[in-house]
Order: sequence, then structure tokens, then C-alpha cells
Amino acid sequence: MRFYKMFQSPDRTVTLAPADQLIFWSSVLLLPLSLLAVIDPVFISWSVSIGIVFCLFNMIDVLISLSKLEKVRVIFPEVFRLSKDKPRMYKILILNEGRSLPVLKVGFHFPEGISTEDKFRVLKEVKEAQRYSLNWPLEGRVLGSFVLKECYLETGSVFGFWSVQSRRKILSQMRVYPNLMSAQVELSGLFLNRGLGMHTRALVGKGREFEQLRDYIPGDNYEDIHWRATAKRNRPVTKIYQLERTQSVYFILDASRLSARRLNKSGSQEGNEVDITVLEKYISAVLMMGLVSLRQGDHFGVLTFSNRILNFFRAGSGQAHFNAVRDTLFTLKPQVVSPDFSELFTFIGTNIRHRALLIFLTNLDDPVLSENFIQKVTIINKKHLLMVNAIKPRGYGELFSTQVKGSSDEIYERLAGHLIWETAYKTKKILRSHNVEYSLFEKEHLIAKTVSQYLAVKQRQII
Repeated sequence: MRFYKMFQSPDRTVTLAPADQLIFWSSVLLLPLSLLAVIDPVFISWSVSIGIVFCLFNMIDVLISLSKLEKVRVIFPEVFRLSKDKPRMYKILILNEGRSLPVLKVGFHFPEGISTEDKFRVLKEVKEAQRYSLNWPLEGRVLGSFVLKECYLETGSVFGFWSVQSRRKILSQMRVYPNLMSAQVELSGLFLNRGLGMHTRALVGKGREFEQLRDYIPGDNYEDIHWRATAKRNRPVTKIYQLERTQSVYFILDASRLSARRLNKSGSQEGNEVDITVLEKYISAVLMMGLVSLRQGDHFGVLTFSNRILNFFRAGSGQAHFNAVRDTLFTLKPQVVSPDFSELFTFIGTNIRHRALLIFLTNLDDPVLSENFIQKVTIINKKHLLMVNAIKPRGYGELFSTQVKGSSDEIYERLAGHLIWETAYKTKKILRSHNVEYSLFEKEHLIAKTVSQYLAVKQRQII
């Protein structure tokens, strides 16, 4: 059906389209008159007169109906936040400041990555000076920031011969964040009922943070004697330490080519059954670990990299700090480049001066990348405590760990998985000699295992 553009401004466009009633009366009235004029010339004047009246009637309908939607306002949220694969209602307010409308259709062209079952909504008997609320069910399918740019309104003309449509330019930002609900379910055994309050754990050791000096008491360790104060006061003086409650944790997130691999529901890389990318799982792990570390009273920071440094957040605390990290990570996309560990470790050595726990979320199943990582890690391994966590690649495992039941293709696949396992085993052994813990987990266990590692480090006060 052809549309006729009648009015256009920078923020709205009004168009007209023939309604079913116009098509019906045109076929019932104009077509028989045209046939009568052809059959008998006597009816020519009558046909022309009736046709002119009909056209004038339609023109009047157009002129008095152009402004029917001018007083209809659409109020929408400027920023709308969703969790991936979790439905949420997009609340829209319709305010009619003009004439009453028998029917009003409202529609949106939602961007890719946002799915909805409703293409449009129909409101009946929209009265003057009334406010109407529409709850639109939306679901985010892809992480990222999307912009809703247009809104469509439609109603009938005064006499019903035309469909008056208005396209409004709007600007509503839709942000799809990682869904952390599944991660909280994974950690249900580590969390108390009140939410993110962790189980109380006794800290091992006497503490590392200096508190004060006091006079020596028999039984104090000689290593704790402050010799300079002892010489100054002419009596033994002992250093008192307190448990270090606030520590710094940094999450080093790899956004290079290997993080673009996709995971299916079982956690392995597949070609068809696509669930999420490795990077999306890493982002969820970082955000969840950020919440855990904040509740523990620690400071957490984030560093993202590929072949260069992408983002760096110095360790901090508070909800504002977490929101800033979240608003940066949810738009992070994997890049088709190899990671540059030389620049990464140089940057860490320059910008992270105090001792901290560094948790790397990167893939070292490529022998070239693992060798490069091992060569460059010596820049920082003596100053910081390092852990490297990754998701197990497809087919990872020893060749004869389970019985092979299948075709020759399965055997070759198991051989490939064995080579990956052998590379990871050698990498783990070498990194252990450099005081770096390297672990490979299933996709479902990545967050829970990382939290367990972090709590064990905090309990033992290794940092």
C-alpha cells in the first residue's frame, strides 16, 4: 500500500495511507459511475460531479485529520537496563493532550539484540487529557548498548477514509548487562541467606599490617623486635601487627581472539549450539567477583587488554566504582588479534605499585601464547600474587582417561584434546615454578572456583 507523506519536521513525520473504507467506497461509488459514463454519455456530467464531490470530501477529511496525532506525547525512559536473557517490562507513557481518539496504535522498531513478542499495541477510546501506561516485554539477547530511535503512532481520520501515521524520533538507550542471577545460584553454597554476606572464616596468621609498638614481653618473637626503637629507648620494643582487612584484587581480562570462541550449554566450543562467548563468561565472573570483594571489604580493580591496554580501573570500592566498571565491561567485544603480554606486564609493573592479588582470565592453550606469557611473567611475579584461570577448551582431557566408544573421528578429536591437555599440563608446571597458579575449569564452575581461590588467599593472608 502506498504512503503519502504530508508533513515532515526534524523530530516527526506525518504520512497518510488509504484505509479500507476509502478503497471500499471507491470501488462501490466511482467504478459504477465510470461504467455508466462509458455506456451512456448522459451520465458523464453526473459521474464527474459526484467524483469531484467525493474527492473534495476526501480532501476535507485529510485537512482536518492531519493534526490528530500532533497532541499525542510519548514518554519513555532515557536509559533502560536489562540483564541478558531475562525479560523485563519497558514502561511507556502515552499522554493525549488533543482530541479523543477511537483507536491508537503504538509501535517501535527495536534494535537488533533486543527481542519482543509484541510488534505494536492498540489502545481503544483514548480520551482527551488522559495518561495511558504500556508495559512492553523486552529481552536482551546480546551484551551491549543499543539505541531505540523511532516510535510509530497510527489512528484513523475523522471520516475513516485515511490512516494517519506519525513517526517520532526518540532517543532511548538500552543497556544489556550480564545476567548474574545464574552466578549467584552457582555460589549458593558459599553465601548466606541475606544475599552476598559471606560465611565467617577465621583468618590464619598474626597479620601483616603494622599497628603499633609496645614493650617487649617474654615469649615475643625476636623477628618482631623493632631494633631502632629498642636502641632509642634503651629497652626491648616489639612491633604489633593487625589483620589486614582491606586488600587489593585486580582482574586482568583478555579480550583477544581466543576469548571470541563460543560456548554451548555444556561449556565446550561448538559450531552450532551457541550460548555465549568466552569473553562474556569472563565478564560475568569479573562482575560477580567484584561484588564479592566489595562485600568482603576489599578494593577491586579491572584491567582489559588485547594487543594493547584497553581499559584500566585502579582498585577502589563503593557502588559508584562497581557501576563504572560494569558500564565499561558490558560493551567490551573480543578483537581478532593476539594478546601482547609484554606490554601488559610492563603496564602492570608501572601502574600497580603495591602488592596485590592479580587474577588473569585468559587462554593459554596456544603454545606460542603460553610461552610468551611464561617469558614475560617474571616482570611482576615476585611483587604480586598471580593466578591464571581459564575455561577448558573443547575436548580437553587425557586420551585414556575414559573409554573411547565411537568412530575414528572421535579418536582424532580425543587426540587433539590430549595435545591441549599436555600443553596445559606443561604450562601449569612451569608457572608453578614461578609462583603462579594456573587452573582450567568447566564453564559452569569458573565463578565458584575463582571465588573459592580468592577466599582461600584472603583467609591465609598470602597477599
